Amino acid sequence: MSQCSSSAHFSFHRPVSFHLSQFVDMGEKWEKDTAEERDPGTDAWPQWNVTATKPWNYGLAIDVQKPEIEIVRKPGPLASNPFTPETAPIELRVHAKKIPQWQADEENVITELQPSPVKSSEPMETVRLIPMGAAWLRITSFPTIGDGPNANQWKQPAPPVIQNLGK
Repeated sequence: MSQCSSSAHFSFHRPVSFHLSQFVDMGEKWEKDTAEERDPGTDAWPQWNVTATKPWNYGLAIDVQKPEIEIVRKPGPLASNPFTPETAPIELRVHAKKIPQWQADEENVITELQPSPVKSSEPMETVRLIPMGAAWLRITSFPTIGDGPNANQWKQPAPPVIQNLGK
């Protein structure tokens, strides 16, 4: 892996964000929204549901003092549409581990990040980060992985409380 000292930003709760606006390639499944309780749109302007087809719940196993990030540029001419996961002309590859407890809620919304570093006993993987313009589904900050005394266990958030505010 090549060294890239200026491509990552480390901040509150110590997640990792990339200045190049890179996102994990989580795949995309598109389906027309036909639910009666929501506005399904029109034939000319339909409403769509987009869900992930690949894992997205990764923590980056990255040394914040000296991050190792592989920068991969696709050889050859730029694709006629470089704004898809398959045709993105550049990607970053980083080491990561899944955080199985990090899940979307019942409405497929990803909850707030928890403090890093986070413990994970999952195997190390190399994940592909693609440019913002090549992805409709995006995670902009990633927790970091750790196993030291200050590493945290990911906690399932409490289910939301629904209150009837009517009379």
